[in-house]
Amino acid sequence: METVPTKIQEQALQWLLRLEEDESTQCRKAFLEWCEQSRDHVQAFLEVTVLDRQLNEIDLPEAVDIEALIEDCRKSSAAAAVANILPLEPRPQMHTSRSPAPRRRLGWAMAASLAVGLVGYASFTLISGNSDYRTQIGEQRSVKLTDGSVIHLNTRSQVKVHYSDEGRDIDLLEGEAFFVVARDPDRPFRVLVGDATVQALGTQFNVYRQDARTTVSVVEGKVQVATDAIPVPLVQGETAQLLKDRSVVKNETAEIAQATAWRQRQLDFRRATLFEVAREFNRYSTTRIRIADSQIGERRLNGVFDADMPEQLLKFLEQRQDLRFERTGNTVVIHARTE
Repeated sequence: METVPTKIQEQALQWLLRLEEDESTQCRKAFLEWCEQSRDHVQAFLEVTVLDRQLNEIDLPEAVDIEALIEDCRKSSAAAAVANILPLEPRPQMHTSRSPAPRRRLGWAMAASLAVGLVGYASFTLISGNSDYRTQIGEQRSVKLTDGSVIHLNTRSQVKVHYSDEGRDIDLLEGEAFFVVARDPDRPFRVLVGDATVQALGTQFNVYRQDARTTVSVVEGKVQVATDAIPVPLVQGETAQLLKDRSVVKNETAEIAQATAWRQRQLDFRRATLFEVAREFNRYSTTRIRIADSQIGERRLNGVFDADMPEQLLKFLEQRQDLRFERTGNTVVIHARTE
């Protein structure tokens, strides 16, 4: 499934606010037409609606159960969904007589369930058992899963989510992700990287998949890294490298802040080779850096840069007296300066 652009998310929020104040049939019709334009519209609207419910459920414990409404719409046809929901009038059976849900919250919930009923349950990533999420160059995205776990995706990353009664498996197909895992003793949470498995034991951790290695960094709690060998436990503040030969190299004095700097939109380099710098730069920018030879690539760099402005990194490199730069279109080739 395609990533929902920020612009669409903003439109969804605008619809959320508009539906609160305008209960006319004309408004509902316009909302329905917007939903039918794209499945991404439906995804974005349910995301902001569920977030609103979560933010308000302490004050409104008897609020309408959005997920139950969605399930009702999934089982019925689109026509039945329209008949049951439009016009958006409160229905007594949807809230308790002791503490009725506010009309404002009910309207939002019903609008969200209508959208899902019309577009199709299987296409909706928040409630589907199997879903794909990806980010493009420079994009970051956060996804809340049905069990309350959250995946924060870094730039140029892709995961495939497989949820079942037996377990919660996340295939990290490309890039980097930070996982905040909701506790569920009956369903293990596993991140799959090729043939290796990173199993969470109630925790927050970062996984960065690269060609030569995968780095696992534990921010809170503990995880277990398993390959063909004996599983390697990691606790808060530790990292491990999963190498191509399926070995696991543990580092107990890791710089966790550096590994998760991207969450603050930073590129943090500490004695990084120019090969590593170029690889990171190319994840965030459409301008590509290419290293001319291995001698140049092994030179090292320290520095912290703004991930939203990757060109700053390139300008910094251009100040070095030992390097020469050749630009061709969107590619910058770095050579050793011989003069």
